[in-house]
Amino acid sequence: MKYDRQNAKAHSRATMRGIWAAANTPFNEDGSIDEGGFRKNVDHWVNDLGIDGLFVAGKQGEFFSMSVDERKRMFDLAVSAVGDKAQTIMSCSDQNMDVVIDLAKHAQACGAEVVQDVITHVDFSRRPFVLTGEFGDVYLADTVIICTGATAKSIGLPSETLFRGRGVSGCATCDGFFYKDMDCCVIGGGNTAVEEALFLTSIARKTYLVHRRDRFRAEPALLDRLAKRVAAGQIELRLSCELDEVIGDETGVTAVRLRKAAAEGEMIDVSGVFVAIGHQPNTTLFEGALEMNDGYIMTGRADPQSQTMTSVPGVFAAGDVQDAIYRQAVTSAGSGCMAALDARRYLEMATEERIAAE
Repeated sequence: MKYDRQNAKAHSRATMRGIWAAANTPFNEDGSIDEGGFRKNVDHWVNDLGIDGLFVAGKQGEFFSMSVDERKRMFDLAVSAVGDKAQTIMSCSDQNMDVVIDLAKHAQACGAEVVQDVITHVDFSRRPFVLTGEFGDVYLADTVIICTGATAKSIGLPSETLFRGRGVSGCATCDGFFYKDMDCCVIGGGNTAVEEALFLTSIARKTYLVHRRDRFRAEPALLDRLAKRVAAGQIELRLSCELDEVIGDETGVTAVRLRKAAAEGEMIDVSGVFVAIGHQPNTTLFEGALEMNDGYIMTGRADPQSQTMTSVPGVFAAGDVQDAIYRQAVTSAGSGCMAALDARRYLEMATEERIAAE
């Protein structure tokens, strides 16, 4: 049977029937939902492919940053497209949001106060610490836990932005399973890019690894594994090449155009594009206030017994903001728990010292 890209896409997603599939949410240039495109996608997944439940996804972080009214609008659009069949749509997303809400309620029940604000300035040189909000509100704290995360770097192409969430991703371990038995490409030349390409070999039909230089910057052990996959025909290398444009249509990504110096561009048919050129920790706010390494906050410095404490006693960091290696939700959650335990221990010890001094 001749391989057909569109049939392969439909088959791979249809096999997820009864679990979850991705109704990639199209967005307009201004960030609003493309309502016509969204209804069309939902109708296709439910009526054409017969998928029972849909996980609504769009640009990374787009859906979960929406207001309740915006998420309700998406559900209403789904209902208008498929009627009663929409009852299972967004169930996974709703569960995720319910978890977030329940966690916030649990924290409040334990005495925490939840404040919606954006911190724009910190002063860790004074005790208590001083944090200033976006509109001038000032917060005082004996301890601070930093969980500002990291953002995947992008190449900056308009077509990359256009198809983000519709074939363009920054995380193969997160989205790779959507591309089973399809052709994909990974952009980058460091450890992250090689690891992403190796991961995809167990999922994708073929993976192209595109790097703008003539040699990789990844560790020798990873390069040895890469060489074996290349020899096996699972990975094809495109060195001294750059991503020039992501090509696609209403179904998502269909190809990429590569650019090579002093040579004609090359078109490669792919369904998934994984941009793995690194992550940028969201730590600009803390520059000059904490010790960092390549933008990541250094922890375990002030107290070896407190692995999440930063260079300033009483200030802790958890998650991707201090983790340049794993960057997974579960590891971030674990380090968040560690930071909470470290902060409590720090406060208890500070109280004991104060009482002893009196």
